[in-house]
Amino acid sequence: MVSIRSGKRLQLSLRQLTLLICSYCMLRVDGNDLFAVYNATLAARNLALDNKPVMIEAMTYRLGHHSTSDDSTAYRCEAE
Repeated sequence: MVSIRSGKRLQLSLRQLTLLICSYCMLRVDGNDLFAVYNATLAARNLALDNKPVMIEAMTYRLGHHSTSDDSTAYRCEAE
């Protein structure tokens, strides 16, 4: 039995928790590709309109420094 507390107490059996997790649709997309993100968002919207839970995971890569005071060459090789 799993207990989740957020104002109300909700108790789920392991089977219920598994069904809850498996009912989500997860879309993984290249976060640096504008068109892929757009298409994933459209697909997620259509699923949400059908009352289906959905999550988008955008896989991205930071091309530059965190800030102007950050020198990423201290922890990343020049080839990156």
